[in-house]
Amino acid sequence: SLSDDGSILAVASEGVEGSEAAVYLYTYADDEWTLKAKLKEDVPLYASSISLSGDGSALAVGAPGESSSASNISLTGLTGSLNSAGAVYLYTFKDDTYSYYKTYIKASNPGADDLFGTSVALSDDGGTLAVGAIGEDGNTTDVNSDNYDNDDTDNTGAVYLY
Repeated sequence: SLSDDGSILAVASEGVEGSEAAVYLYTYADDEWTLKAKLKEDVPLYASSISLSGDGSALAVGAPGESSSASNISLTGLTGSLNSAGAVYLYTFKDDTYSYYKTYIKASNPGADDLFGTSVALSDDGGTLAVGAIGEDGNTTDVNSDNYDNDDTDNTGAVYLY
């Protein structure tokens, strides 16, 4: 994923053949790319999807294999167990040294095998995040329906907006 001006590049490495999954952030200046940060989490399928905001101030990293039962948004660790419920890690960058702040984002209705974080997309300014969950089981076709958590139909999928 590349910032709008082409000066920041985020590259995902899913961790094949025993290597660790990570996201590498590079900056481009003076005709040279420089590694600025390496982000990693010890969760299955970390970095299977990434999105960098257009201004480069935020990075969303999907981890659909994450298995906590937490819901909504948290600044602390994830707890509980729901196999492959999924999560998104949102990193915001604060200065030229690439210090960052991490937020965990979970579905409001996490379920086993929902695969929340299969796809992620950030708006240009990083203020809006869309998250796909291809395994979500609700059968509603409405936006913001009260019936979104019924789990009546297998793998219909859903998109969550933050």
